[in-house]
Amino acid sequence: MLNNLTKGQKAIIFISILWELILLAFCCTANSADRIFLFLIFSIPCILYWGGVWIFGFGYILNLLKKIFICTKNNLVPFLFSYKGRFNRLQYFGGLIVINAISFLFYHLNDYIAIIWGGFYLYMLLGFAQKRSRDLNENSIKFVVPLFLASVAYSVKDIVPESYNVTMIILSFMLLYGAAANLYLLFYKGTVTNEDKKVYEINTPIRMTIILYIIYLVVSYIFGYVIGYMGQKEIKFSENDKTTYSYLKEYTEEQQRKIGASVGFIYRHTKGYKEVCQKEGYIMVKYPNDFLQYFSTEINQLKNNLSKHNYTIENVEDMLVESGGFKTTIITSIYTELENLGKLTIISLAAEEQGIPIEDVKWNSKWDNLLTFKDICKAFDENGIEILKEGENKYLLKANSF
Repeated sequence: MLNNLTKGQKAIIFISILWELILLAFCCTANSADRIFLFLIFSIPCILYWGGVWIFGFGYILNLLKKIFICTKNNLVPFLFSYKGRFNRLQYFGGLIVINAISFLFYHLNDYIAIIWGGFYLYMLLGFAQKRSRDLNENSIKFVVPLFLASVAYSVKDIVPESYNVTMIILSFMLLYGAAANLYLLFYKGTVTNEDKKVYEINTPIRMTIILYIIYLVVSYIFGYVIGYMGQKEIKFSENDKTTYSYLKEYTEEQQRKIGASVGFIYRHTKGYKEVCQKEGYIMVKYPNDFLQYFSTEINQLKNNLSKHNYTIENVEDMLVESGGFKTTIITSIYTELENLGKLTIISLAAEEQGIPIEDVKWNSKWDNLLTFKDICKAFDENGIEILKEGENKYLLKANSF
């Protein structure tokens, strides 16, 4: 079989294997609890490439470039924005790569830019679906609806607490519905025919896009408002409920609360910051490990205490998360804390530059976009443990706000 391959194809196989071996060796020797995650992340290029080879054969990237990038302005614009014509599977695949790559960049630039781009993204996605469905001689509405519902579900899934089981099930079905439609458009070849069926098509794409995007924004806002309101109710309930930690029946009420507070503190610093920063595009590695090392004595004492009654820290974490309100409180407070930390950093620099006390510095709206959330996460990852050690400083991190 290898004899049938060209030198270039053999070189690609060799480079892929070498890359995975180097990556495996690096991750095995790395002092990180996320070595498996890092291995998977950096393996994505190989996985995507060989997945494409399996579907389309060798040379598919070159063909894709010829069809999309190596073209004049006269056919690039219709490729992206026109609702006329047809798309084969490779063209649809290429179009999705282009608009999702642009989305990834805009998502990390600015919220307002991301919102504006969202309208263009929806317009082009619906156009791709219509051109692909025309090639399949199918009704485009069959694909427009699931793709739109999946987009809505994807935008709100992160703000829905895991304890909202019914809502999460509905969102999961919406995402699966959209994924099924996308896979059909991507992989189903269809039947070639000289006669087109009389099928529904989007004749007013701009108006359709505006209507759907308004619905998308309104639904996202309503979800965020309702979930936030319900989360506040759950938080207030948990604060007033004397049986919050009553599942630790072997301990006194005071011991239950201390255990809950300690586990919440650990969860916040090992998983909470990490989750928030990952959502903002930064993979936090150093700070969670620094935290575990700094508090290793206290954490081991807690583990020993819990093991006497066959509990683990992970057990108690799961109980807290399932109780409702806990995770929402942690994530919300972390966002607030990191935002304040970013502002404090800018104010401190301004005070030093102007030679005045921090308290005398007035916030300037021009500073709003000086630091991205990703920048703040990176700084916190590198210096968070030092901030934690100075927890008594009113301007810096408080140990446990839950």
